[in-house]
Amino acid sequence: MNGTVGLEVHKCDSVDIGEYQCTVANEVGSCTCKTTLSLKEPPTFTQRIENTATVLGKMAEFQCVVAGSPTLSVQWKKDENWILEDPKIERTFENNVASLMIPACEASQSGKYTCQVVNEAGQDKCFATLTVQGIL
Repeated sequence: MNGTVGLEVHKCDSVDIGEYQCTVANEVGSCTCKTTLSLKEPPTFTQRIENTATVLGKMAEFQCVVAGSPTLSVQWKKDENWILEDPKIERTFENNVASLMIPACEASQSGKYTCQVVNEAGQDKCFATLTVQGIL
């Protein structure tokens, strides 16, 4: 025996979360060590963004709610292009609520919007369409 003791948890699930303790003992004494097992959960949407329509110059907003282990990172796309810093678009992510707000919509902002959330354990995406209509 090489003096090493191990514990492997296969197909780890939420019931396996908690504190584990190992105690070794012989005729002269004992030694105990402890560790805690936690799971990293991949992100998921508990509320997805929805299709929306607005009128030129009016506000439009997409909002979704995500769950998953920290640290969560949210990114947005319009059509297939990442939305980088843009003074015409406001993005926030607080308390697991991600939102993208366009205060004054332009016709060119019509299209398919994607919200992508990522963490160490995985990623998830949701999609919605924005339709900006002309003033009648």
